[in-house]
Amino acid sequence: MMPFASMNEIDLHRLAPHGYVRAFAKNMMLIYQNDSTELMYVLLSGRARVFITDESGREVELGEVHAGDYVGELVLDGGLRSASVMSLEPVRCFVIPRDDLETLIQRYPVFALDLIRRLSNRVRVLTDRVAELTGRSASAPHS
Repeated sequence: MMPFASMNEIDLHRLAPHGYVRAFAKNMMLIYQNDSTELMYVLLSGRARVFITDESGREVELGEVHAGDYVGELVLDGGLRSASVMSLEPVRCFVIPRDDLETLIQRYPVFALDLIRRLSNRVRVLTDRVAELTGRSASAPHS
């Protein structure tokens, strides 16, 4: 079933019947931090940057995503968007509504495991980023 990036639209619609393809031009926002939404995006082509903006308006880069990556997967907890995502070049996405995402997780263990692994990796990367910003080692003991 994986990766999404190699699937055609017919296959994607079979997996997520309410999903749809959406294109974004260079420098367009896919996701805005603190927005409420019910959608996850799978990048089919292109790349985008993920960042947060603090209270003073300063942006902190969290990384880049490329074809085959997911953004917006935290939609599962029903909370607000934790970061913003902007296209760095033209991007084509398959947009999956929350209900379809929950069905994918229930029906396709391979997808669920892939999502868990990607989320785990993202936590590691962000932990390292926080450690870097605070001048501490991510492997240092916690108090």
